Amino acid sequence: MNTMAESIFKRKAVAFLKSRGAWVFKVHGDGYSRNGVQDLICCYLGRFLAVELKVDGRDAEPLQSYEASQVKKSRGISIVARTILDIEKALMKIEADYDFANLCITEHLFCDSSHE
Repeated sequence: MNTMAESIFKRKAVAFLKSRGAWVFKVHGDGYSRNGVQDLICCYLGRFLAVELKVDGRDAEPLQSYEASQVKKSRGISIVARTILDIEKALMKIEADYDFANLCITEHLFCDSSHE
């Protein structure tokens, strides 16, 4: 991220995710970080969510797309967000898959068998 608009969007995205109860880690692009990793690494209702933030209409870079494919291959969720609404849609999808009555993700391996 290199523009003021992107840093403002990042700050708002983090605040939004935290307000919804997500755990959020901001990835800082520097010489020590792994290249291509999305801007925000999150956990929401037990699901891994990687968020690449874009404000200028550009698509993800090839290395970012590769990292996103690796997240998806591991059954995590990876999105490119241009607005807070994009992030909200991802959270809503996670909520739709979450069985609040049994407090587990219904289609994944992390359910306690006593709840089934």
